[in-house]
Amino acid sequence: MSSNLSPLSPSESLPDSASDSNRDGEIDLSALWRVIWKHRALVAGISGATMAAALVFLKVATPQYQAIATLEARPFSPEAKDDDLFGKVITDGSVNVLTEEDITTTAAKLLRHEFLSKVAADKNLQKALQPELAKEARRLPPGKALPLEAAIIEFLKQSVSVEPVKKTRLIDIAALHPDPAVATLTADTFVNVVITDGISSRAAFAGKKIEDLEGDFREVNNRMVESQRRIALYTRPEELRAALTTSRNEVKTLAGRYKDKHPKMIEATEVVTRQEEALSQEFEKIRYNPIDSAYWQEALGGTKPEEISRSQIENLLAGRYLFLSSELEGMRSLHTSLSVRLNEVRIANNSPELDLRLFQGAVLPRLDEAVFPNKPLVIAAAIIFGLFFGAIAALLLALVRPRLESIADWQAVTSIPLLGMINEFPSPETTPYEMVESSKGFNPLMEQIRNLRIRLGCPHAGTSGALLITSALPQEGKTSVASALALSMVRGNQGSVVLVDLDLQRPSVHRDLRLANDLGVSDILLGKCSIEDALIETDGLLVLTAGSSAFQAHERLSSQGLASLIYELKNRFPKVIIDSAPVLPAADTLLIGALCDEVLLLANTRSTPTHAFLQAEKDLTAAGAKLRGGILNQLPTRNHKASPQYKYLVKAYDQLSRRLIPHTPR
Repeated sequence: MSSNLSPLSPSESLPDSASDSNRDGEIDLSALWRVIWKHRALVAGISGATMAAALVFLKVATPQYQAIATLEARPFSPEAKDDDLFGKVITDGSVNVLTEEDITTTAAKLLRHEFLSKVAADKNLQKALQPELAKEARRLPPGKALPLEAAIIEFLKQSVSVEPVKKTRLIDIAALHPDPAVATLTADTFVNVVITDGISSRAAFAGKKIEDLEGDFREVNNRMVESQRRIALYTRPEELRAALTTSRNEVKTLAGRYKDKHPKMIEATEVVTRQEEALSQEFEKIRYNPIDSAYWQEALGGTKPEEISRSQIENLLAGRYLFLSSELEGMRSLHTSLSVRLNEVRIANNSPELDLRLFQGAVLPRLDEAVFPNKPLVIAAAIIFGLFFGAIAALLLALVRPRLESIADWQAVTSIPLLGMINEFPSPETTPYEMVESSKGFNPLMEQIRNLRIRLGCPHAGTSGALLITSALPQEGKTSVASALALSMVRGNQGSVVLVDLDLQRPSVHRDLRLANDLGVSDILLGKCSIEDALIETDGLLVLTAGSSAFQAHERLSSQGLASLIYELKNRFPKVIIDSAPVLPAADTLLIGALCDEVLLLANTRSTPTHAFLQAEKDLTAAGAKLRGGILNQLPTRNHKASPQYKYLVKAYDQLSRRLIPHTPR
């Protein structure tokens, strides 16, 4: 049963038939695009969900309005003129150059707590914000609510921004609030407080005498050095005290294992005694050292050394060391604080003072000028993220559940030729009769079954032989395709084709063709009837159903009787079409495939996993079956309708119907 017709080529397939080759390890963008295109419904669903979420967000989000007041920075000098001061010397060296750094530093200082507290003290602003802040305070747990001014300061930190305008000497004060009037009031209040009180506060700080801070810094530095000298005396005693504690712990450990006169106990006790004597000697040195003798004279008075026990010595040394360590840490902290303060004052005295004047007051925003949410930005972000996450989901789905969904997928995973592609059925109840029906105009299923018949080399019944049509898994449509193919072959050649149902576990040929199932293959195998008794004719097609004894005859499929039955059918009929059980669930199909002249392996684009199809192909080949080719079933109709072949056939059938059906004039 040879044919000169070649299998389907990529040009006859769906629009996503790009090559899957990946040269030199490069990423095949066409393959990625094809995967996304195959799952475009998923991508569209995720994009739609993202867009819906964005629209809901735009609907429920509270709009925020921004009011901006602008300040102008000028050198704080009576000699300043009204011309452009940015980056220029106003007098002969008496005023420094006004740089961008000066503007940025001044803008940063405007958000200090001292300014915010003065803004929060404004009565008009308190009156405007009090209802909102009181409502938020009621939501907080008891004791967590802030006083009104503190709450306003927190509000200002979150809603007010101070930004210098690049390449100008202007500073923008922007306030954000759901109420445009409150936003405008906040910006204007902030500007007024900065103008009236901000500069004087900073000038007072800068007026601090550097000499006073330098004197304090020197005094703290000297005290820190003296404290370091004292604590250096106690370094050696502290080490001895730590070693003594370790030795005593060792003695306690040995006491639980040895007696007092044991050599190890005696040695450990002697070590403790020597360390105690060394600690006492260090104490005597420190007690009379001029650096810290005044303290010990006051602490011990006229107490003689022999009157102080060794345990008291340890406690005295430990306490003094702890006190001096704490004192030194405090000195270091104070030293660092004064150093930072001194640098700030020096910078303040050396930098030019800036005079901030009102350049433009805040303008009340219109209701259609909300800065949040930004509708175009939200929609654009929803589209981008929707497409991105949809593409990611499509790629993950392709990795987790790879299926044979197009001719490109077929060519990428298997070498057997693809002989036919069948569209998705109009409805689950579509019968094989309807698949080959042509009386109601153009029928794409009929054309596809006809193309499959021709590619098999059977324009009519063809030469004799048995053709098995099977699939890897159940519910993939093999029975409907086998029945429709048999009906197509028999058109004009009644009695030339016999359709045999060898799926004895789940027979379905009789249901698809609306036939009785009283006698069939199972009854023949059990010897209850002959082939002539079981044959049923429908629309010119001879059918052998599974029969009423399918369950009992299932074991006979592996017997010699099945081979004899197939051989006899091949001798009596020009063409034998066999429908069997799926390959993977039923091993009987492998025996049937070995007995047939050709095998077609069908894959469903909606459900057949790639690995299952490949395993079925491998099993059939290993069993000796002659794989002629394959069929892709349930292709999406929308893809087929876009093909030029479909458009050509529709036009041809339309012209034919116009010629055959006479036009009745009105």
